Amino acid sequence: MLLKSPFEPLVRELLEGLEPDALRGLALTSTNNRIHPTDCKEAIDIILMHTEDLGKLFSYRRIKAQVLFVYLHHHRIAVNAHSSRTQLAVAVQQFWMKRLNGSSTLTNAKRSNDIEKSSPCKYASQMANPSQSVPQGKQHKKENSQNQTLDLVVSHASKKVESNQVGVISSEATLSQIELTKNVRSDDFARVFCEWFYSMINCLQPVCSHQPGDTFRESVFCSNSSVDIYLISNTREEKHALGQVNSHALLREVLGQTELLFSPNLSNGIQVHKTEHGMLKIFSCGTLHKVHFFVGIYEQEFGLVFCPVDRAWKIMYTKVNLKHMNVEPEIPSLPPCEVFAIEQG
Repeated sequence: MLLKSPFEPLVRELLEGLEPDALRGLALTSTNNRIHPTDCKEAIDIILMHTEDLGKLFSYRRIKAQVLFVYLHHHRIAVNAHSSRTQLAVAVQQFWMKRLNGSSTLTNAKRSNDIEKSSPCKYASQMANPSQSVPQGKQHKKENSQNQTLDLVVSHASKKVESNQVGVISSEATLSQIELTKNVRSDDFARVFCEWFYSMINCLQPVCSHQPGDTFRESVFCSNSSVDIYLISNTREEKHALGQVNSHALLREVLGQTELLFSPNLSNGIQVHKTEHGMLKIFSCGTLHKVHFFVGIYEQEFGLVFCPVDRAWKIMYTKVNLKHMNVEPEIPSLPPCEVFAIEQG
C-alpha cells in the first residue's frame, strides 16, 4: 500500500490538490464504497491505506489531467498544455523519482506538505478558474477518449515488491521485466501488459516517439508466433505473418502505413483467461487515433506463453481488428471475467 511507502508524502501532496468531493469519491472507490470519510484528511488517509501502488492510484478517474497539469505547474515542471492524462501522469512520476533520488527528498517533501497544511485542497482555486490551468479552447478527441481509460503509469515503485503485486515497470521496461511473484492477480498482470504493449507500439509513431516506452523488437514474439491483422472499413483487408521476424515486421509495417495510435480501455476493456496448459489469453479493446483525430476502434487478442529460457512472457499469437469509424461510439468495453493468480513458470 502507499501508506508508509516512500511515495506517501508525495502522493499526499498531489491528493491535496483535489476538491473535497473528488477526494470523498476516491476514498469510496478505494474501499469499494465501504468507508465514508468525514473530511479531506481522513479521505487522503483512506486512499493511501487502500491503494496498492502508483499504478492503482493513477487509474482513478477523479485524478484528472487538469489536476496533474496544475500540480506540475505548481512545481515549475514545464509540460505541453495539450498533454494527455497519460503523459502528465508519467511526468508526475518522473518528477517524484527525481525527488526521491535526492539526498533530502523525504525531508523536503514533508516540509512542503507541512507548509501547505493550512489549505487541505490547495489547488481548488486554480481548478475553479480554467484560465489559470489547462487551456480549454481546444480539447482534442484523443484527450476525451484517454480520460475514459486507466492511463499508462510508469511505476518506479520501491525496490521491495509486495507478494501480491506486479513488479516494477520502468520507462525502459521490457516484457521480461514484468516480474511476477507467486501470487499475481490476473487483472493486474493484464493491465500492466496492455500498458506496456500499447505504449511500446505507439512509440513507433513520430508524434509519440518522445514518450516513455519499451523498444518494439522481434524478441517480444516467440520464434513460431503468428500475427493476423484485419483492416475493416468500407472494404475488408487481411494481413498475416508467421514466425518471429515476420510477425514483428508485419506489425511494424502496418502501423507505419496507417499511422495508428492505440488508446486502450484499461478500466473495463480487458479480459484475461488461462488455458489448461498455462497459456494466457488477453483480450483488449479501445479507440484508434491518428495524431489528434479519432479514426475508429480496435479489438485485439493475445496468446502469451512463458519462455523458460528467457524467463519472460512472450507473444505466441495476436489477432487484431482495426475498424474505421466516422463517429466516435461509446468507449468499447468487455464484460468482467474471473480473476485468478498467475505463477511464474
